Amino acid sequence: MEGLLICKNCNAKYNSDKKTPVVMACGHSCCKECYLSSYQPQDNKIKCPFDDIVFDTPSELPINFTVLELLKSNVKGPAIYCFEHENKEIEFYCRKHNDLLCS
Repeated sequence: MEGLLICKNCNAKYNSDKKTPVVMACGHSCCKECYLSSYQPQDNKIKCPFDDIVFDTPSELPINFTVLELLKSNVKGPAIYCFEHENKEIEFYCRKHNDLLCS
Protein backbone atom coordinates (compact mmCIF):
# COMPACT_ATOMS: atom_id res chain seq x y z
CA MET A 1 0.00 0.00 0.00
CA GLU A 2 2.92 2.32 0.77
CA GLY A 3 3.88 2.44 -2.92
CA LEU A 4 0.41 3.72 -3.81
CA LEU A 5 0.88 6.74 -1.54
CA ILE A 6 3.80 8.23 -3.44
CA CYS A 7 3.90 10.53 -6.43
CA LYS A 8 4.77 8.34 -9.40
CA ASN A 9 6.48 11.31 -11.06
CA CYS A 10 9.01 12.30 -8.36
CA ASN A 11 8.74 9.24 -6.04
CA ALA A 12 8.10 11.42 -2.97
CA LYS A 13 5.51 10.46 -0.38
CA TYR A 14 2.29 12.48 -0.62
CA ASN A 15 1.48 14.91 2.19
CA SER A 16 -0.89 17.81 2.80
CA ASP A 17 1.63 20.51 1.86
CA LYS A 18 3.73 20.72 -1.34
CA LYS A 19 3.24 17.03 -2.05
CA THR A 20 -0.57 17.14 -1.90
CA PRO A 21 -1.99 14.59 -4.38
CA VAL A 22 -3.88 16.27 -7.22
CA VAL A 23 -5.82 14.77 -10.13
CA MET A 24 -5.27 15.89 -13.72
CA ALA A 25 -8.02 16.03 -16.34
CA CYS A 26 -6.73 12.77 -17.86
CA GLY A 27 -7.28 10.98 -14.54
CA HIS A 28 -3.63 10.59 -13.48
CA SER A 29 -2.54 11.79 -10.04
CA CYS A 30 0.72 13.43 -9.00
CA CYS A 31 1.84 15.78 -6.24
CA LYS A 32 1.01 19.48 -6.38
CA GLU A 33 4.68 20.33 -6.94
CA CYS A 34 4.95 18.11 -10.05
CA TYR A 35 1.57 19.34 -11.26
CA LEU A 36 2.67 22.97 -11.05
CA SER A 37 5.98 22.16 -12.74
CA SER A 38 3.94 20.86 -15.71
CA TYR A 39 2.24 24.24 -16.08
CA GLN A 40 2.84 26.03 -19.38
CA PRO A 41 2.06 29.69 -18.58
CA GLN A 42 2.30 30.93 -22.17
CA ASP A 43 -0.65 28.70 -23.14
CA ASN A 44 -2.34 28.39 -19.72
CA LYS A 45 -2.05 24.60 -20.14
CA ILE A 46 -0.92 21.61 -18.08
CA LYS A 47 0.91 18.66 -19.68
CA CYS A 48 0.49 15.29 -17.97
CA PRO A 49 3.94 13.84 -17.22
CA PHE A 50 2.62 10.30 -17.74
CA ASP A 51 0.81 10.39 -21.08
CA ASP A 52 1.77 13.86 -22.42
CA ILE A 53 -1.90 14.90 -22.79
CA VAL A 54 -2.19 18.69 -22.70
CA PHE A 55 -5.30 20.28 -21.19
CA ASP A 56 -6.51 23.65 -19.95
CA THR A 57 -5.40 24.66 -16.47
CA PRO A 58 -8.32 24.45 -14.04
CA SER A 59 -9.04 27.45 -11.80
CA GLU A 60 -8.54 25.27 -8.70
CA LEU A 61 -6.22 22.33 -8.11
CA PRO A 62 -8.35 19.15 -7.98
CA ILE A 63 -7.16 17.37 -4.82
CA ASN A 64 -7.20 13.57 -4.62
CA PHE A 65 -9.02 13.27 -1.29
CA THR A 66 -8.99 9.46 -1.36
CA VAL A 67 -5.20 9.41 -1.15
CA LEU A 68 -5.23 12.05 1.60
CA GLU A 69 -7.70 9.99 3.61
CA LEU A 70 -5.49 6.91 3.26
CA LEU A 71 -2.52 8.93 4.51
CA LYS A 72 -4.49 10.33 7.46
CA SER A 73 -6.00 7.00 8.47
CA ASN A 74 -2.55 5.40 8.71
CA VAL A 75 -4.34 2.07 8.28
CA LYS A 76 -2.89 -0.48 5.93
CA GLY A 77 -5.35 -1.53 3.28
CA PRO A 78 -5.45 -4.91 1.63
CA ALA A 79 -2.13 -6.04 0.19
CA ILE A 80 -1.62 -6.02 -3.56
CA TYR A 81 0.18 -9.10 -4.79
CA CYS A 82 2.48 -9.62 -7.73
CA PHE A 83 0.93 -11.22 -10.82
CA GLU A 84 4.05 -13.31 -11.44
CA HIS A 85 4.88 -14.25 -7.84
CA GLU A 86 1.49 -14.68 -6.18
CA ASN A 87 2.81 -14.84 -2.63
CA LYS A 88 4.82 -11.59 -2.79
CA GLU A 89 3.39 -8.15 -2.07
CA ILE A 90 3.91 -5.24 -4.46
CA GLU A 91 6.59 -2.96 -3.01
CA PHE A 92 7.89 -0.83 -5.87
CA TYR A 93 6.79 1.13 -8.90
CA CYS A 94 8.96 1.40 -12.03
CA ARG A 95 8.40 4.78 -13.70
CA LYS A 96 10.31 3.80 -16.84
CA HIS A 97 8.14 0.74 -17.50
CA ASN A 98 4.98 1.95 -15.73
CA ASP A 99 4.84 -1.29 -13.73
CA LEU A 100 4.27 -2.47 -10.16
CA LEU A 101 6.99 -4.78 -8.81
CA CYS A 102 7.57 -7.14 -5.91
CA SER A 103 10.93 -7.63 -4.21
